[in-house]
Amino acid sequence: MKILKKLSFVLVALLILCSFTISEGEHVGRWKGKDKGDIGFLTLSSEGFATFEFNGQEMGGKSYDHQGVTASMKYVVDYKSSPTAIDFIIIDK
Repeated sequence: MKILKKLSFVLVALLILCSFTISEGEHVGRWKGKDKGDIGFLTLSSEGFATFEFNGQEMGGKSYDHQGVTASMKYVVDYKSSPTAIDFIIIDK
């Protein structure tokens, strides 16, 4: 009976630990953030493009105007770092 209790405890602990892991692809979507009272949005696409939106203005994505230059904004997620890190890359087209 003691073995059964220990085994059930181990199984429950493993289930709880596994339920909190972050798998690749969970970052895709639209995220809302607040900075100094301003609310903005970050959209991360499954194709690797990132778009920031503040006060109805968008910056980033597959193609946008960046100071008179056509550019795109991509992102890379580093799951190996703790906490998980994200890098934004602006590419001049």
